[in-house]
Amino acid sequence: MRKTLCLPILMALALGAMPSWADQVAEVMKLAVQGDAGAQTDLGVRYMYGDGIPKNYVNASKWLRRAAEQGNVLAEFNLGLMNANGEGGPVNYGEAAKWYKKAAVRGDMQARLNLALMYTKGEGVPRNYREAAYWFRLAAGQGDAAAQFHLGVMSLNGEGAEQSYTDAEEWFRKAALLGDPAAQYHLGLLYLGGHGVPEDHQAAYLWFVLAAQQGNEASLSLMDQVESELTKEQIAAVQQRAAEWRPVKTSKPKTRS
Repeated sequence: MRKTLCLPILMALALGAMPSWADQVAEVMKLAVQGDAGAQTDLGVRYMYGDGIPKNYVNASKWLRRAAEQGNVLAEFNLGLMNANGEGGPVNYGEAAKWYKKAAVRGDMQARLNLALMYTKGEGVPRNYREAAYWFRLAAGQGDAAAQFHLGVMSLNGEGAEQSYTDAEEWFRKAALLGDPAAQYHLGLLYLGGHGVPEDHQAAYLWFVLAAQQGNEASLSLMDQVESELTKEQIAAVQQRAAEWRPVKTSKPKTRS
């Protein structure tokens, strides 16, 4: 859930004067009626999720559209989300893609990821792997692990560019270091088969363990297979590394609201 608070409420919070939910909503609604895009977005998101007011997709769409018409990137993203999920009406991938693209052009990382996924599936836009890779790369450059993982898959399958184990390894590693379990599993596969990296079953085992710790079921069966090829000392060393391992932290990119 992505929300925004309009400026008067943020100022009140900074001063330690926490307004009641009713007061917050009343202030947001007042500013939204006056045309404040941030308040319109805030109000629209509140209606989307029933945050302080009853959930109402019609009202959510109305206020988000008003904000989006003023160029509010969060409003554009949420309109895309509503259309993609069929909230307030039937699923409309064409409208979803339109709003995601507006937000993506303004730099919204999640909109870039969602738009790229639509290009890979041909939802609302013609299937186009090169266009998908373009938006995945922009989101990946902002630190989105899912986008990095999908670039790894595309490199592995030769979608949008020539097939490349080296590129796949690079993208899977970026996402794996951020803690993405699917990327960790795929990186383990590359080490297991020696694709794009030297064959290294101990390294493969490490990535399978890390992925399995997050519930990646495909890694569990491969862990047993690789364990049979390692010594007790190697297994213990990997398990110690896995216990001490922590994902790389990234700062969230800022987008204009």
